[in-house]
Amino acid sequence: MNIDMQNSVGFEMRPFVLKELLAIVMQKKKIPFGDALYYIYSSELYKRLLDEESKLWYLSTLSLYDLLEKEKTEDGSSKKDSEKVLLFKMFCIENYREKEKLSPQETLILFSEYKIFSFLEETFEMLHTQGDEYIMDSISTYIKNKKKRK
Repeated sequence: MNIDMQNSVGFEMRPFVLKELLAIVMQKKKIPFGDALYYIYSSELYKRLLDEESKLWYLSTLSLYDLLEKEKTEDGSSKKDSEKVLLFKMFCIENYREKEKLSPQETLILFSEYKIFSFLEETFEMLHTQGDEYIMDSISTYIKNKKKRK
């Protein structure tokens, strides 16, 4: 079978594969047709299914559904994590501003100049479990150490 014939077969198989995947999503997620379409179309899996070289249409629809769910689960957890980190950064900047009696502009400039946002992101897992005072002291110590190095 030549390459053109293989690509043609793949191109012709996709509607059937997508129809079966759509039915599985509707059944397992218990969502209506339009929502299931959006669920699939908004995925990286769908983009990969459109790619001739991926050959994903040869997988069973259950395998495709598993890949789709894995993608959606990982995507959701990373969004939740980034939201948590963002809220933590907001908490830190506001509390540091109040503690040091700084204006919002001064605080933002200070946090940017000393790369406090990167520090908070890198230490999020440990810091966010600590008390307010410990977090503020950690930020102050970090800034003092950065100032000494300048």
